[in-house]
Amino acid sequence: MRFLDTVQDLAGAAASLESLAAAHQQSSIAAAARELSERLRQNRFHLVVVGQFKRGKTTLLNALLGEPVLPVAVLPLTSVITVLRHGESPGAIVHFHSGRQSRIELEELSQFVTESGNPRNVKQVSRVEVFYPSPYLRGGVTLIDTPGVASVYEHNTQVTYD
Repeated sequence: MRFLDTVQDLAGAAASLESLAAAHQQSSIAAAARELSERLRQNRFHLVVVGQFKRGKTTLLNALLGEPVLPVAVLPLTSVITVLRHGESPGAIVHFHSGRQSRIELEELSQFVTESGNPRNVKQVSRVEVFYPSPYLRGGVTLIDTPGVASVYEHNTQVTYD
């Protein structure tokens, strides 16, 4: 059975559970089942790349995209969570801990997601969403890059665990 077939089967089962729970006045279960069914019907697949620092997580994601979209370097680099989604044109949105958002060009990415451009996350970035017109991302795939664990930068390890 293919992945998407399995997801659709699960969405149907969640919808059935919602109906059954509603019939028995179990509103919290019905609401949870409805939310699950809706999420499954979106056909989104999240691939989170986690591992020790300097093991090629970002390089792997660039290879999947077919282009060097994310910055890479010899020293531990990624310092905040980076979410890659399909977009008609390249760009990114920086999400700050304060709730503020800022749209940036991909050329500015390293100023927010790297240890050299944003040491110890002094800019208080919670995550960055990157939009890119990759065929790999078109079908609902979301790629998520994380800082390495067991890094010399303890705060980067903590971001991944959080």
